[in-house]
Order: sequence, then C-alpha cells, then structure tokens
Amino acid sequence: MASKEPLISIIVPIYNVAEYLPRCLDSILTQTYSKFEVLLVNDGSTDDSKTICGEYVKKDRRFILINKKNGGVSSARNAGLEKSSGEYITFIDPDDYADEDYLETLLKTLRKFNSDVAACGHITRYGASDTTLSSACGKSFCLSAHDAVEAMLYETYDGLGVSLWAKIFSKALFDGICFPEGSIFEDTAIVFELVGSAHKVGANLISKYNYMMRDDSITNRSFDKSKLDMIDATEYACRSAAKKFPDLKRAAKCRMVYAYLSTLSQASKSAKKPDKKITKKLIRYIRKHGFLILLNKRVKARNKIGVLSSLFGFGFYSFIWRLYSTITGRKV
Repeated sequence: MASKEPLISIIVPIYNVAEYLPRCLDSILTQTYSKFEVLLVNDGSTDDSKTICGEYVKKDRRFILINKKNGGVSSARNAGLEKSSGEYITFIDPDDYADEDYLETLLKTLRKFNSDVAACGHITRYGASDTTLSSACGKSFCLSAHDAVEAMLYETYDGLGVSLWAKIFSKALFDGICFPEGSIFEDTAIVFELVGSAHKVGANLISKYNYMMRDDSITNRSFDKSKLDMIDATEYACRSAAKKFPDLKRAAKCRMVYAYLSTLSQASKSAKKPDKKITKKLIRYIRKHGFLILLNKRVKARNKIGVLSSLFGFGFYSFIWRLYSTITGRKV
C-alpha cells in the first residue's frame, strides 16, 4: 500500500486464550490491507498466551506486545488505546478471527461514505455444536449519528449491533472516552457514545468478522450477578443516547426492556439455577415497562414475544426461549 494510506491500529486484549490465539493472529497477518499495527495487550495471562504473542512480535514488526497486570478486558483495551498510533482503531477479540479483507472492507466503507465510523456484518460460530448464525443483512448505507444510534437502539439492521468488533472508528472519537473497567459488557457502554459523536456512520453489512461463542467464555458461563452488568451498561448507554438525542428517549426505554429480556434469557439457559430474587426482579421490570415494546412498531417481534411470555412467569419464559433458540439456531 502507498504511504498515503492511513495506519489502522488493531487492539487485541489477551487473557489465557493460547488455544485460540494463533488462529486470530494468523487472520490478521493475512489481511489484504497491510498498513496496520497490532497492539497485543497481554492482560496478565498465566498460560502460553504471552509466549505466542512474542513469536508474532519476532515474526512481524507490526505486532507490538504490551504486558500488564490482570485488570480485565476494559483495562486491556484502554492500555491498547493509550499506545496506539493509528488514524483509525478497530478491535479483534483473541478467540475470534477476521476474513482476509476485513480491514479493506471497513476502510472502503469509510471512504465510500466519507464517514468516521464503519461497520460490517459478522458470523457467530458455536464451537461446541459447530453451527453458525449470520448477523449480516447485506445492506450498504450511510446514516447520521442520530439515525445510527436510533437503529442500534431498535436493532433495525442485522449486523449493526453494539459490539466493538466488526467496526472501525476514527481515533479522534476516543478523545475523553475510555472503557469502564470491571464491566463484562463494556461494548454496550461505549459504542453508543462513539457512534453518537460521529459525523457519519457507514455500513456494508456483509459478514467479514467471525465471532466465536465458546462454552467457557465470560458471556456464556453459568448465570451469576455479574450478568446484571448488561443492565447497568445499557442504562449508561441509553442515558447517554437520550441526553444527546432527546427525541430518542422512547427508543432508549425500549432498549432497556430488551436488556432485561436478554439478561432473563441468560438466566433461563444457565446450567446453574439462578437466584429467584434476581429473576423476579427482572420479570417485574419487564412487566412494568413491557407495554412500551408491545405498542411500538419498530421493535422486533422476538422482544414482544419475550414480554408476553414473561407474564406467565420464569418457567414459561424459559420454555419459550428454548423453543425460540431451537427454531432459529440462536444461542444467546
């Protein structure tokens, strides 16, 4: 690539993922767009992750190893941001991997729409069952910050979600923004702020990112109180969205109901029986505010079914969710 091409910083937060890390880093090595740096943030790994990172640093000067004490994913991403030199930032989780034209697709989308955020679609790959689920509607479009935030609140487009990965951001958008440390749903808390601060958001929603749903991943483990972080993160994000765009308060409230529904779904599929006090609290909120979803044409039918099934208690909700998951192949 010519020298005028922008440098892209790829931030990879790493903690005890030696089994998956080579596949991830190999997918970066083979990118068709070559002007990038890779910030490998070793967050105090106790397995062979650090050694593997060292091998790639020796192999390719674009790979940079940052060693730090364990502080969690948000802490690792903040460390990567601090050391990044690129004009644009993208995130790849160490157990995921990207198609070879992932960076090229995102950069072309930025240029096509003259935007400072771009998104692509992704494929969810379930390791245990070897099944896949595509989150990519195939559409290409450009939205204002307002309309992009609204679309994310309502889940308007398959592929334009609240994840950090499968997106690229102008580094300037991170001025004054850092990841909230200690949360396991840090994506939700930050993405709305970044998109809401953008000039324009471009999207080419074809699958270029491979998201691995591991049985032992943080978001897929047995239900415990930490899963309530999704509600706190969504509340933070919705408050931020509604403050910047007051006309989106209704959409933000609908997104809050979705956060409670999603958390209840996590509880329903947990191998360990969840605390009854927690499930009752979740259902109580859904019943109280669910009418917002039932009366809103923008909300997906899935969420309306969730609200209605919650009226009959946690057991019935769990049955409906398992049935829905079986029919659609959706695991979370």
